[in-house]
Amino acid sequence: MTMKMRNTRRAVFLMLALIVLLVSVVPAGEALAKEKKKKKEDKEDNLTYHIVLDPGHGGIDSGAAGFGTNEKTVVLKLARSLKKELLKYNNVSVEMTRETDKFIKLKKRTTIALEKNADLMISLHLDSYDPNCKYSRGCTAIVSKGTHRPVMSKEETSLAQSILYALDDIGIPNQGLIRRLSDEGKTYRNGKPADYYAVIRNGIIKKLPTILVEHGFIDDGQDYKNHFSSDKKIQKVAEAEALGIARYLRLERKEDGTIPKPIKVKGKKMVVRIKEDSYLKIRSKSYYVSEDRKAQGKKVDPEKEKERIKKEKEEKERKMEEARLARFHERAVTEGTNLVVSLIAMLFCVYGVILANESIDHKRRE
Repeated sequence: MTMKMRNTRRAVFLMLALIVLLVSVVPAGEALAKEKKKKKEDKEDNLTYHIVLDPGHGGIDSGAAGFGTNEKTVVLKLARSLKKELLKYNNVSVEMTRETDKFIKLKKRTTIALEKNADLMISLHLDSYDPNCKYSRGCTAIVSKGTHRPVMSKEETSLAQSILYALDDIGIPNQGLIRRLSDEGKTYRNGKPADYYAVIRNGIIKKLPTILVEHGFIDDGQDYKNHFSSDKKIQKVAEAEALGIARYLRLERKEDGTIPKPIKVKGKKMVVRIKEDSYLKIRSKSYYVSEDRKAQGKKVDPEKEKERIKKEKEEKERKMEEARLARFHERAVTEGTNLVVSLIAMLFCVYGVILANESIDHKRRE
């Protein structure tokens, strides 16, 4: 082998060594940057629930109307107040599908929520008089029937129950849950009938728990006058709804560190029959009653309550520690792999330098 060939081989070898070194160092740097970013996110996002509020209607779609106002305006005010109330709890972030008076298509609402990393979406609405409906005031919540992803449907049911009871406690009658299937033959991928309401159906398809809350009747004198006729009254509704959500998610109040106790409920099925000439002859409805409403008014034992909160905190800390250890293990594996690759690259470089020195010595001897 001639000197020229040896020098060419060594130059190629050195170049390859440098490439290996760069390939190993760059991903290591990227991994470190990602880990740093993830650490920051984890610190901010520590078991955070991402809630997206969806004020119904908007823009050209004003929704229901009554007493000189309309649904889109009232629910936007309600959503803003509810966001403020929810942020009084720890480990929760709150976004909205719309912050202003603009029209958003139903399917787009779910997309927006997912873009905001939603864990759940609550669509806020107000009802209005319907001759086919058996009641003309009070609150209801629409949830999935459960023909597809039944576990998600149960989650929606529990959240909706908690909200409805909280609203009932401030004087908005709890009219129960509504589940309705498509009357146009729409089905889910499993071949079973799809939910009728688009926002509920899209949530099931996209694996995003979604409920639609009808907070009361905008055209009913009692509902409107008592709960929606001023910003102050809307604020009271928001406080109650935030409490209902906090009960379900077991959120801790920032002010005093307490966690609202959930309400235990059991349900019975009811079928609401409406006019025979209506587009919908039978509507499925579930009304939930408390196991013991009187017991909820009893005085809570301070010591037991203290012990309950302590246990919940310990359980939360345990889960956080498990998550931290899992992340640490993942990082250790990544860094270990990067270190091995870097060492191999360094060995190649050292070997290349040795070969280069030998070439220089050989040249001198010649």
